[in-house]
Amino acid sequence: MDEELFPLLDGTPVNGPGGYTSQSIREAWRKRVQQKLPWGQTGGHADTTEAIERTLALAVRYALQPQELATTISNNARLTQIDDIVLSMTVAYGAVLSLLVQGHKLDKNLSGKLMDLVKTGQLPFHAVTYADLQPPRPGDPDPPRAERFASPDALLTPSSVSTAAADPGIPIEPAWKVSLIYGMPCAIYHQLPAAYYLTARFPRDFESAVLHAVNGGGQNQARAILTGALAGAQTGLSDIPQRFLEGLEEGETLGQLALDLAAQVSPRPDHNGYSPSNTLRSCSSGVPVKHYGEVHDRTPHSYVPAFRQGMQLSTPATPDVRSAG
Repeated sequence: MDEELFPLLDGTPVNGPGGYTSQSIREAWRKRVQQKLPWGQTGGHADTTEAIERTLALAVRYALQPQELATTISNNARLTQIDDIVLSMTVAYGAVLSLLVQGHKLDKNLSGKLMDLVKTGQLPFHAVTYADLQPPRPGDPDPPRAERFASPDALLTPSSVSTAAADPGIPIEPAWKVSLIYGMPCAIYHQLPAAYYLTARFPRDFESAVLHAVNGGGQNQARAILTGALAGAQTGLSDIPQRFLEGLEEGETLGQLALDLAAQVSPRPDHNGYSPSNTLRSCSSGVPVKHYGEVHDRTPHSYVPAFRQGMQLSTPATPDVRSAG
């Protein structure tokens, strides 16, 4: 960051590699470069998904180690974002992605699996509920709060949204209109529900999930990245259309990096005998997302036009407005 990224920035939004710099990176640049503050004092209050985008590979690397995942992602995210709610949602997304890499599906049962990790102390969220989210009984002690996020609510969103996606009584047609429901700007609380919805709506269709994320307009860059990582983890690399991979800039290099990352994840089976080795072929799931529309480059601060041949995007019925984030 100090040597390769910050020298290319000037603290303004429309600047830097790719032509745009995220709010959280701009704030970190000002504190680090202009104010000469040490790392650890560079975080700000931007409510974007920039830290999630930066830590996708960490969620894959520690997919079988939830405690290490939470610690690593949280520590990394704090370099640029220090709001506890943003951090809790960032760690929650990483935990969701890790379960999908293991082979679980984003469905009504996923949040229960995440809560099991909370109850066993493997994810740092404060929770007072019992199984099936039953409320505490009179006289039950309050669990310790130290070094835990205030609530596990960010872990409950995925299953609530996926339940809606599977309910024929809650139609959203076409699916890209989910961005109108959850919000089109860049804030994390707008982006995550839409990404969860599209992943659950198209569990075996990477292309549809990501194209609807793009066609939703607004901050479709972030929505496509978040959806693509989750959708790719569900489908596996073999079910990502080959033409998307062939259109990637530096595709061969990125593919090898993804394979190297997968090799670092222990393929040991879980207590049910399930081995994630087959699913881990998909741990490059976040990489192909830079293929769609105008999305993030590999550097976490920039947006780059990366549209390639082989895709037809419909024009959203709503204006494609980008928020100030």
